[in-house]
Order: sequence, then C-alpha cells, then structure tokens
Amino acid sequence: MFSESQSFIYHSDNYRKEAFYENFKNALSVAGKRHFAILIALNFHQGLIKKEDLGNYTFSPVTKLKGHQSLSTIVGNLLKNNIISDYDQDHYQLNPYLIDGLGADIKAYKAIEFSKDLVLNQFNVWSRNIGIGSFNKGKFNSEVGGFQFAYSAPSYITGFVQYKGGNPKPGFLVADVLIGNKVDLLQVDFFVQKINAIKASNISLRLFPVLIVHGVELEALNLLKKTGIVVGTIKEIFGENYDELLRSLINTIKNAGEILRTKPEEYIQLMIGLTKLVDGQTNNLRGDLFELAVGYYHGQFCKFLEIGKKIKVESDFKEYDADVFAIYENELHIAECKGYNYPIDDRYIIKYLNEKLPTFRNWVLASSYKEKALIFEIWRTGGFTAEAQQLLEKVNTSKYRVEFYDKERILKKAKELKSPKFTTILRDYYFKKDQSTPF
Repeated sequence: MFSESQSFIYHSDNYRKEAFYENFKNALSVAGKRHFAILIALNFHQGLIKKEDLGNYTFSPVTKLKGHQSLSTIVGNLLKNNIISDYDQDHYQLNPYLIDGLGADIKAYKAIEFSKDLVLNQFNVWSRNIGIGSFNKGKFNSEVGGFQFAYSAPSYITGFVQYKGGNPKPGFLVADVLIGNKVDLLQVDFFVQKINAIKASNISLRLFPVLIVHGVELEALNLLKKTGIVVGTIKEIFGENYDELLRSLINTIKNAGEILRTKPEEYIQLMIGLTKLVDGQTNNLRGDLFELAVGYYHGQFCKFLEIGKKIKVESDFKEYDADVFAIYENELHIAECKGYNYPIDDRYIIKYLNEKLPTFRNWVLASSYKEKALIFEIWRTGGFTAEAQQLLEKVNTSKYRVEFYDKERILKKAKELKSPKFTTILRDYYFKKDQSTPF
C-alpha cells in the first residue's frame, strides 16, 4: 500500500482503534496517495459512495496500465485493512473513525447524489447542444485513456480531432463533478493527477477536461488552470436560476421531513422548477424524488415526519430504509415509495411481505410507538401486476394494515389535499408516458 515498500508500524494495543486509523490515514497521505484519494472521495460524499462511481474520484486506472496499480487492487487493499467496507450491494462506506465531522450523513449523501446525477444529465445536454461532444455519444462512468470519468464524449471540434489514414480520430470531453460544498486543493487533486497520468501514458490522446463544482478555493483554482483543466461552476455553466434550484433541491432532500410538514410551499415551488428542467431529458431521475411527494401528502396531517428513516432490528441483523415515516395521533404510517412507471411484480411483494415488513414491525414493537395502529403503505406510480395485487389483497391480520396505491389511487389521495398545484406536479412529473426505465 505504501510507496518504496514502506511498512506501517503500530502498537498491538491500538490495532483497529481510533489512534490506529488516524495514524494509518496520515501515513497514506504521505506514502499511499492513491489509497488516500479514496478516503478524500468518501469523506466528500458523507462517508458513502456508489461502487460504480468510485473510479471517477481516483487516479488509479480501471484497466491494466503499465506502472500503475489498478483501482481493483487499491480497493482490495482498503477492504482488507477495514479502511472501507461494503455498506450494501451497491455502496462502499468509510470506516467511522476516518469520517470527518460528526459521522456519515445519509440524507446529505442522498441530496448530493441526486443533484450530481441531475447535473451530469444536464451537462450532457449542454455539451451536446453547443457541439463540444458528439451528439448522443455521451457516456456516464466511462473509461478514457484507462481511467474512469463521470462523463465522457468523443469530440470532433478543431484542435481535438486528428486524422490517421484520412480517418478522423476524436479527442474526448471528460468531466467529473464535485458539488454541495466549495472544494479545496486536497479535494481536486485526484482530477489533476488523473489528467497528468493520461498525458504521460498516452501523449497522442487529446482531452478537453472539465471539473464541475459549486465553488473552488483560489489555491485549487490556480492548480486546475495550471494543469489546463476547465473549471465550470454550476452558476457559470447553467445560470444563476439553475444554481439556486440545485441548492434548494439539496436543502429540501437533507431536511425533507421538517420542510414537508412545516414549509410545504417550498417543496411545491421546487417541484415546479424541476418539472420544467427534467421534462424529456432526465426521465430516470423522476422516481428518485417520489418519496418527497408521499411525504408532502402525509405532512399535511401527521404530527412528525421523517424521510429515509433507518430501521434496524438487532436480533435479525437487518436494516432497511423507511421511505416515509409518519407519526399521527393514534397511527404510525410506514410507506414504501416507488415513482417508476412500470408495475411491481409478485417477487418484489413476496420479499417485502416476508422480509421488510416483519423487520419494520419488530422494530415498532420494541419502540415507544408499539401502542399505535400500524399501517404499511406501498405507493407505486406504475401500479402492480395482477399477481402482486392479489398478494397484497390477501393480507389479512389484525396486527397491522397494508394499503397500496397505484396511479388512480395516488391521484385520488392527492385530491384530498385540495391543492391543484400538487396534483399538476404529480401528473407532469411522475406520470409521463416516457418513464419506463427500471431502477
């Protein structure tokens, strides 16, 4: 893990304790910079990161490249030493001792992830429309020169295209994204190192490198410019209104429960802006915000609301997200929210009824909410297959209720609020015919 075959020496009494990890981190920052880059990336993303995204934030190649340790080797080393671990099937998490601040913030992570996806889709449209990248050739989490980027597209603009045997050889527009906070020298280092590594290993490859940020400190800005990297702030690329909308989106997701219950008009205004933004461009992103719509409904009636509540039962070692957790005077509603326009099948319902629902109920029985009537809900814009609906209809117990809502039932619930704006948002944002992409 360390350069020049160096070893990390520690006292056995400190092994895998706070002092061990703090010193290990310091050693990596000096003599294990490729490993250290992953720690920086995970900290920037609130202690979590998608496995498929990790390669974007390192300067370790994702393919075999002479003189470089591959990303898979780096990740293997970090897993072996418990620096990172599997959070779930799709995410890595950073060791709690190495997370800056108060620890992992799941809601902040979700806010940044959704906003990042939105920005990348918008960047794809923007670069395509002005002709930097080839039309409909943009790719996400793609490899260029042996390294992974959040976005890439072949570019045939003058200065980047070359000709070999009369055939054009494109250059590449490549981009990574760091949003949510102003970035410093340490946080942009991975991008600088990655661009320099490609220049050194493939001198004929011509790049148009862009780092998309909310803001950047002066020292980091100077280094990026010196390396020939375009620094694109959200405001400069997409305009002030887009920047404000994105900041509002991040704040709403991070503080969804409180905003939806006490300031619901902020959510309405946000969704009006997003509906215009994503129409026909980022259809797969719509479903990711559906839990906010369900939360908006419950927020009009409940006493307390939490979006994305972690529920864990120690006895069976299971942990799940409750998309919407709403406490009423005499009831507790736990809602599963799926805003995608294809139906849930019976396999999903079987797993929900046999695994997730019992976990939730066991947790409730061990909590201060055990005296409240328990209602489980599944909201699905795409509805349910006939087999799935039959399974839900057969649930018959006095211990709890299971309610399920398809498009017609969702719109009926929305009318109870007597909010034409909310009903319009549901129709325009969640019930578009082109929303068929599975999650």
